[in-house]
Amino acid sequence: MISIEQLTAEKFAPFGDVIDYEDPHDAVFLDDTTDIVSDVACIDATSRKGRAQVDILRLTPQALPVTIASVLRNQDATTAFLPVMFYPFLTIVSESHQPPESKLLRAFMTNGQQGVNLKAGVWHHRPIAMKRRIKILQLSRNGQGEGACAVPFKAGVLIGG
Repeated sequence: MISIEQLTAEKFAPFGDVIDYEDPHDAVFLDDTTDIVSDVACIDATSRKGRAQVDILRLTPQALPVTIASVLRNQDATTAFLPVMFYPFLTIVSESHQPPESKLLRAFMTNGQQGVNLKAGVWHHRPIAMKRRIKILQLSRNGQGEGACAVPFKAGVLIGG
């Protein structure tokens, strides 16, 4: 069984960036009603004549433990998952850039105010909602090239518990 860790920028660094909605880092106040935190993640989608694509994921909550059957990766671009509704979700990634073994998986729980931007080539599972049905924006790549590929596990992998 893979245990769940609390998501932090330090722990997640090998896999990509943590995008924290509550981090006041470098906020610029535009006026009385708006401030902006710029350049929170580098979205790379232009290799091989690709373009950025924005998708909406609608996730139905699952109870722990969760069994996953596969992981996937996008070799040519980063992939970001940003919550639209501020509820925690689970993100699962692999320490390996080779087809991963289940023992190399790591699971991170967001605090509801965090998103993630995965580096190109990082194996991952789609986000998993925990408490209620939520929506997440997925920023990824559309275009020529390898695109996303999935690898199934021979037996399901149990996460959390």
